[in-house]
Amino acid sequence: MFGGCVIPLLSGCVSHSSDMRSTHTDEFLDELAARRAALPEEPLSMGQCIQLAVENNYDARMADLDVKLAELGRGIAFSKFFPQVTLGADWIKWDKNLPMTDRDYSTAKLSVGVPVIVPSVWFMYASQKEKQAQAAAMAHYIKQSICLETMVTYYDCMISEDEVKVMEKQVKTARETAERVRGLTNEGFAKEWEGRQAEAQLAAREVDLSVSKRNYINRKGRLLNLIGLPPDYSYDVLQLSGDIGKPLYTGEGIESLILTALAFHPELEVADREMVIRENELRKAIADFLPTLTGFVNASWTTDDGGHSSNRSMGLNAVWNVFDGFANVSGYRAAKVSKEKSQLAREQTFLRIMLDVVTASNSVNDARETAEVLGKVFESLRLKYEDYVARQREGLIPLSDALDVEAEMYMAQLNMLRSTYQERVAWATLNMTMGIMELPEKIDGDDDNFETIN
Repeated sequence: MFGGCVIPLLSGCVSHSSDMRSTHTDEFLDELAARRAALPEEPLSMGQCIQLAVENNYDARMADLDVKLAELGRGIAFSKFFPQVTLGADWIKWDKNLPMTDRDYSTAKLSVGVPVIVPSVWFMYASQKEKQAQAAAMAHYIKQSICLETMVTYYDCMISEDEVKVMEKQVKTARETAERVRGLTNEGFAKEWEGRQAEAQLAAREVDLSVSKRNYINRKGRLLNLIGLPPDYSYDVLQLSGDIGKPLYTGEGIESLILTALAFHPELEVADREMVIRENELRKAIADFLPTLTGFVNASWTTDDGGHSSNRSMGLNAVWNVFDGFANVSGYRAAKVSKEKSQLAREQTFLRIMLDVVTASNSVNDARETAEVLGKVFESLRLKYEDYVARQREGLIPLSDALDVEAEMYMAQLNMLRSTYQERVAWATLNMTMGIMELPEKIDGDDDNFETIN
């Protein structure tokens, strides 16, 4: 009996949920289309992508909402300083007359309470002020992280774009080599396996080209996701200008970098304010032992069949919590432990940031030296390949040796290409580690430079 009633009810809920999802999907797709239509027609620079990410990224927008919530929390705490006004009214009609009471009467009451001495309220308000500033610092740090992620993704897109161009040339060269070796095989000047090796290298280059194009789509999809847009399905839809702005080099020593991080890093500001919040909570726990004093004013009106009357009262209300089962004592002890824990967390953050700066600084040197080495490796293999091709055509070395060197040169070229932006990525990471990643102020197609604080 009940099953027949429950099943239609559940099916109705499922249908309603599906309708809501369908409606939301249509509305959101329309919104995404509007966002996409609002993009500039010209290719996007890195600065423009960073600006769009800071404005549209969902993590950044939610961080801004956290700041607003903290601001509202501060307003709620401040409201405790204002008079508290309550107004009440009653109308009562009895079924039978009661002794000394009319069957029908009404009352109204107005109460005004003003906190005079309530120490804990001050510390609650001070904590909310710190939480508001803490939320603002965290929002700034989140936006810095989005800037870094957007920069790295933009560099990755540039690497993929260059990879596609280089691999297209490699496919062309490998096809010419395969055709030449096929001709030599047909004429008996090359062995069958050498022809197969040349065809295998051509197939490998074609597969690498397809993989690079798909990887380019993935990286552009990641970039589009960062700026709040849906991914594309073709690697040549979203055009990038390749303008990556000025270098982010600081040119400072490791000690100076660490001091900069300790002075500007938002996480340390968050930790400092957390210490202040815990200190205020400790003071509030002490204030809970003290009496509170509140002023009040009351006015009441009563109306019945015999007429109406009114009365007023005013005075002070003092409350001293003498014993509450040691709850105040436990709260004070918990506040002391929380303060000590926040102090340890701040010291831990100090050490971690110092280590992160050292590691990021070393990564800059590693990226620079690695790029130099890979450039030299590619240049040596390029010269070796040209020499082997010339010697092979003169019959001085086997064809297979030239094919092996060609494959090595292709790989060295790709490795060199992938290291092109690694130093920039390392510098951006170092600036982020120091907390000095600058946020964009406005979209400006002619000025996409994001400098650091000196």
